[in-house]
Parts: sequence; structure tokens; C-alpha cells
Amino acid sequence: MMCYLALLTLTIIGCFTDKIPIQINVTIHSMLIICIGSLKSLTEMLRIMKKIHIDKNYEGEEGIEQMSFSDAWQFPIVAGCSLCSLYFAMQYFGKEAVNYFILVYIAVGGSAGIKALLTSFVGDKYSSLDKDLVININVKLIGLEIQATVLDLCCCVVSCILMGFYAYFKNWVLNNMMALIFCVHAL
Repeated sequence: MMCYLALLTLTIIGCFTDKIPIQINVTIHSMLIICIGSLKSLTEMLRIMKKIHIDKNYEGEEGIEQMSFSDAWQFPIVAGCSLCSLYFAMQYFGKEAVNYFILVYIAVGGSAGIKALLTSFVGDKYSSLDKDLVININVKLIGLEIQATVLDLCCCVVSCILMGFYAYFKNWVLNNMMALIFCVHAL
């Protein structure tokens, strides 16, 4: 429900984009995505806390997820390296090449959000497609683990088609919708 309100707000804001300075428009969009993600994260944390501490039901839960000290000190280093890499990639490859790389990244990441939306709308109707792994890659040396089912691949195709439409038409609604799905699901 919150995602629909966010999309409605983004659409209303989009109607006035020629009157709102770009800095304010981007700030509003970013704050909206962060607020929705934080609300979703807080709701999930409260659900798990209630299940573990009040209902005393430990089935399927490994506990409340917490940020460790090593995660806390690594976060600014990884973020800084990512931003510096993005800057140097723009300098070396050009802005357009980096934009397409980011679009591919959002398309692949957005597939998980599309899967979450699909399962929230239709329930377990496609659960048979989500059982057996089609792709199972595990490289322990670098900690890379890629697993995908048929449903994951179908959602990835839908997400890539949406990003293809965005890349062709440059429609801001598609861009904001996919970014919102990606960010909300990631949080």
C-alpha cells in the first residue's frame, strides 16, 4: 500500500516538475524512497521482535538482524570506494556508458522487487516456478553466490523489458518506478 502512495506522490510531483527546481525534485524523490524503505525495515524488525520476544515463536527466525561493528566500519569505506569508482568510470568510459551500466544494475536488482510485488498480488500461485534452482553458482574464494529459479528469471526479463522501455523512451515515470521498487526491496 505504501508503494502505491509513493508512486502516486511521485506522479503528482512529476506533474509540476517544470515548476520545481531539479535539486528539490531529486531531494523529494530521494527522501520519499528512504522514508518508505525505513518504514518497511522498521515494520519487519517489529514483526520479528514480536514473534520472538512476545509470542516466543523461534521457528524460521535466526534472531533480530543487527549491524555488527565490522559492518559499521566497512560501510563508509565501501561507499567511498564505490563513489570513487563511479567517478573514475565516468571519466574513463563516459557518462552514457556508465548510465547504461547503472540501468542494467537496476534492471537486475529490480527483478527481486517485481517478484515481491507479484507474490503480494497473486500469493502462491506461481510457487511451483520458485522451487527448483536453475542457476546455482557459488565461488567461495570471493564470497559470490548466485541462485535463481524460473520465477526469478521471468521477473528479471520483465524488469529488463521495463528498463529497455525507459532507455528508449527516457520516461521518468518508469525510471522512478523501477528505482523505487529496487530501493524498497533492497531495504
